[in-house]
Amino acid sequence: MVVLAGLCWLSSGSAIPAAAAGGPEPHRGGAYVAVFLSGIAIFGIFLFLTYYMQLIKGDSPFTTGLLFLPLIGCILISSNLSSIVLLPRWGRAP
Repeated sequence: MVVLAGLCWLSSGSAIPAAAAGGPEPHRGGAYVAVFLSGIAIFGIFLFLTYYMQLIKGDSPFTTGLLFLPLIGCILISSNLSSIVLLPRWGRAP
């Protein structure tokens, strides 16, 4: 929280702030909220899938970790695909 407050304080006097919720680019604040909520959603998926696989299905912790590898691989591929292929093709949103 201290680091976030420091970032907001430092960027408040900048011409192009890093943590602007409004102003010339109002979509940036919405993008930050979307990334934050998707991070919470991924954490919840991993948490509840871990409970399901270990408590309901009876898998060991090692097997549960191995079963998560395809999901992690898909996240890595989609993040690289979006930043390497899609962003140069269409650019950032106006």
